[in-house]
Amino acid sequence: MIAASRLVLDASVVVKWYVPERGTPEAIAIRNAVPFLAAPDLLTAEFGNTVWKKVQRGEIVHTDADAIIQAFAASRQVALYPARPLLTPAFAVAADLNHPIYDALYLALAGVLGCTLVTDDQRLVRAVAGTRFASAVQPLMGP
Repeated sequence: MIAASRLVLDASVVVKWYVPERGTPEAIAIRNAVPFLAAPDLLTAEFGNTVWKKVQRGEIVHTDADAIIQAFAASRQVALYPARPLLTPAFAVAADLNHPIYDALYLALAGVLGCTLVTDDQRLVRAVAGTRFASAVQPLMGP
């Protein structure tokens, strides 16, 4: 379990609250134990896209996806921050890591808020390994 009072989460973690998959128990434990959870407002689009992909792959049915989208839209468990003010620091992170800016937005927000980003995106975890950003990213499932 990740011990923190403030975390930034990306869509790879938040979707596990709604769709059972590897890492769901850990994601739910974070939701239940951490009082302040944040993300850039990009989370909304990434979450929706992930649910859509799961329907396209046949992992969930359309009616379940509708219910998931409605539940997420009604939820206030994650404080959403506008991405626009994060764009400049996120671009610097993306350039340093040679990694897409949408992931860098989460890292930039973690930097602004002075907290850790939790992700189940192994590509991002590998991208920050051995860099100055490594301590700002915590894999959902541990090392």
